[in-house]
Amino acid sequence: MIDARSELIGILINAFILFTCFPVHEFAHAAVAKLLGDDTAEREGRLTLNPIVHLDIWGTIAMLVMGFGWTNPAPVNSSNFKNRKVGNLLTALAGPAANLILSYIFMILYRIMKYMSGVSDNTGYGYFATIFVTAVTANIGLALFNLLPIPPLDGARLISARTYYKFSQKENVIAVVLILLWISGILTIPVMIFESAAISLMTVLSDWVEPVMASLIH
Repeated sequence: MIDARSELIGILINAFILFTCFPVHEFAHAAVAKLLGDDTAEREGRLTLNPIVHLDIWGTIAMLVMGFGWTNPAPVNSSNFKNRKVGNLLTALAGPAANLILSYIFMILYRIMKYMSGVSDNTGYGYFATIFVTAVTANIGLALFNLLPIPPLDGARLISARTYYKFSQKENVIAVVLILLWISGILTIPVMIFESAAISLMTVLSDWVEPVMASLIH
């Protein structure tokens, strides 16, 4: 019974991450592309935070079951940018940057819930704290993982066009290899190192939460 409950809670947390972190990531790509002159994503209905629009069926199943998934990438036509190199750079960085901002927001919410769980008998605060701290880690991990210079990840847009073209011809194979490396734990090690540093920084930047909460309650 306990194991089944834990699995259900894990699936619900994964669903929460899937319906928040991923849509924000893709929306950021679409929004920045639109600002820079490319309305491809908007015309295909992807300039939205509606998670259903961005979901990939297999990526959704993988996320719910394994805690590692993906969505359909927001379409970008770099030929619509006035400066293709700058446009590709800013559009590629938009997704990871949005996740880092969202991670900081979740860090603030986590610390609020953690503080409230310490001054209240309501166990609900603890559950929300668990969800939010997991979302902090997930957003940072998603941002860092996507910065790897390998198609189909965002970081691939930061490499030279010739290298990107060579990689993109084998994008499906690379995607499978990435999944296997992540599941095996090989790829998670470098991501976790940077993830730990990012969490430490966000912890410092959110040290104002407890004093503010204390002043509001007392």
